[in-house]
Amino acid sequence: MGIIYLIQSETTKDYYFGSTSNLDRRLKEHNSRKSRSTRNKIPWRLIQKEEFPDIKMARSIEQKMKKWKTKISPEKFKKIIENYRG
Repeated sequence: MGIIYLIQSETTKDYYFGSTSNLDRRLKEHNSRKSRSTRNKIPWRLIQKEEFPDIKMARSIEQKMKKWKTKISPEKFKKIIENYRG
């Protein structure tokens, strides 16, 4: 199973999204400064997650979303995922 997730910094209110096969472990990594892109904005909390049949599909969607270089919000996140699900 693959998961695309949206988290929010409790200090800056910024959003970040990514993909993983183990959400609990990944969220702990974000909050323990093991992720370079999120370590300066801890703590992070989970806002939304979407499950996919496999990690390969989740990573492919994440990479496409990151290429857009757009600010993400819960509303945009939901709409993008709905478009991929058809």
